[in-house]
Amino acid sequence: MVYKTNDHEAPKCVVEILKLNVPIGGTIFISIATEKSSVRSEIRRTKRSPSVKTHNCSEEKIIEEDHLQYLDMDVVYEYQKYYVGNLNLDWECKWCLRVNASYDVIQNGIIEQIHKENSWTLTVDVMETYSKYNFYKFDGFIFILLAKQLNYHMRNLKHIIRNLSLPKATVIIIVLGIPQNIQVVFDFLSTFSLFKTIVIHQDKNEFFSISSWRPDHCGNFERVILLGTCQEVRTIPIRLKIAESQRDYKKCPVVIYGHNDPPFAIYNNYDVITDGIEFILIQQIISHLNLQLKDYKTDEFDKTETIGLGGSRIGTDELMNSITFMERYHTEFFTWFVPESKSRPHWSNLTQVFNIYTWGFILLSLALISISLKLLNSLKITDHMQYFLDPWAILLNVSASKIPHGISVRVVFMTWVISSIALTTVFQAFMTSYFTDPGIQHQIDTFEELEESNLNLSFHILPKEYWYILPIRDKYIQFTNMCDMLIYCFYVSNIGAFTDENIFIYNSRLYFKDIRTTSFHKFSSEGISVHRTLNMFTLSPYLPLVNKLTKRLVEAGIVEKIVDDFVDPSGWTRGVKLEANAKNDYIPLSLLHMTSVFTYLLIGLALSNVIFVGEVILNYFHFYTT
Repeated sequence: MVYKTNDHEAPKCVVEILKLNVPIGGTIFISIATEKSSVRSEIRRTKRSPSVKTHNCSEEKIIEEDHLQYLDMDVVYEYQKYYVGNLNLDWECKWCLRVNASYDVIQNGIIEQIHKENSWTLTVDVMETYSKYNFYKFDGFIFILLAKQLNYHMRNLKHIIRNLSLPKATVIIIVLGIPQNIQVVFDFLSTFSLFKTIVIHQDKNEFFSISSWRPDHCGNFERVILLGTCQEVRTIPIRLKIAESQRDYKKCPVVIYGHNDPPFAIYNNYDVITDGIEFILIQQIISHLNLQLKDYKTDEFDKTETIGLGGSRIGTDELMNSITFMERYHTEFFTWFVPESKSRPHWSNLTQVFNIYTWGFILLSLALISISLKLLNSLKITDHMQYFLDPWAILLNVSASKIPHGISVRVVFMTWVISSIALTTVFQAFMTSYFTDPGIQHQIDTFEELEESNLNLSFHILPKEYWYILPIRDKYIQFTNMCDMLIYCFYVSNIGAFTDENIFIYNSRLYFKDIRTTSFHKFSSEGISVHRTLNMFTLSPYLPLVNKLTKRLVEAGIVEKIVDDFVDPSGWTRGVKLEANAKNDYIPLSLLHMTSVFTYLLIGLALSNVIFVGEVILNYFHFYTT
């Protein structure tokens, strides 16, 4: 490989800057420049040799192989097909001319020179979507751009900056070629507040100049600083520092960006965020930093002065979650809300000691005893009704018409007495508990019970990483708006909702408190916790202090108070929790719980009187007729 004089400057210059600004043993990401397009339509095979390719249809101008790049079949279109001479041979152009191939020497030299130092770990990739590096923490970045395609590269670089974590890393931007307007690069650095950045570019004499920039007190571009040239790199101290955070930003502008997300962010009638938990929190922060709220945005606003609400993503890939660089201020607990089980009336508590099958068996046994007595005494007694009256008299502890002298009747009587003692013992053991039992039917409270239930399940837009909490169902009801989901759930009794407790309580208190709707039960354990943060650009000059203030507000309990005061200003939530506990817990025995006892006592006395009067009347007519 043959180097020109200035080809050696850039690699050595970059290494000297890295020695001063990137710690030994750190990691460096190198982005190689790629061309926007190639001159495809002017590449043809020569007639003399299929392996030789020419440019502009001239066989005299032979193209070197390293100036060509191979195109995949998927990117070759119909209009790129050509005919060779008079042979009418159709072929596809797979090799295309790279107009900036001469800069490969410098790019390769930079990578080779850094590698020779054996001091850093290198990651080299092309300038494409870098989602796979979102969570990597690099100590230095080197972005190589081409001057002839600077605007194209700046658009790509904008996407990269959004997705890579750069708050404390040294950024070196190398522009190969003589740029027409280097100010484009510094405007970009100002937009994303890349303070710790060095720009290396070629001047008119093709020497490499080293520049940086100085921001004003708000972090905006103020002026370019020329540090020197690569020939002087050993004699000038190029040690960059991160811009220091200020306690007073002197009314620097700040923009709030977000969407309607009650109770965290709430629109007014003009679709402007004017209330909510996060809005109050941001007001506390900007007041302390002496920032000035300039505007509210519902559309994406690509500025480092933007503070976004937790439900919003500001210029980041979906993999770049704000939790990786922002302080948590609140934790949401998402769980299932299902219809509350209905309560049985207190008078039915006595019947709940035994299930319906036990009571049915008792009634069936009475009929079987009556039939048995009839069969045992069919030859001696002609009064058929007597056999049915005697068991009832024994059961109700009232007299029979005459003393049963038969052995069969006595055996039945003793059997019934023994059975009654056993039943009474069990009955009395559980009777008191059932008197004090709130009488609520079985409540769905686990994931397994929810899967087996017939409830329709609904949820708001749910990220894929949370789908494991969904039961296995063929159909779900998904809502794009949380309020619409809650309205639907409150008016439809056979549905379960997956949402956060604060969201559910806030909307219930505000919109549905006075409406007779379905009561809901929150799962006691099953659910997922999701940390909530504000959202900012990783390069925002306000980011360090916003994180610091958020942490202090959380530690002091101020954020928790903001949440409680906003979600439950009148203590209605605490009242609901107390009422729920009262419904589900056992309470002391009172006269009200004895209502069922006296009810059954009166029913039994009335039945006994009817039986007694019936026996007297039947015996009277029997005596009169005989």
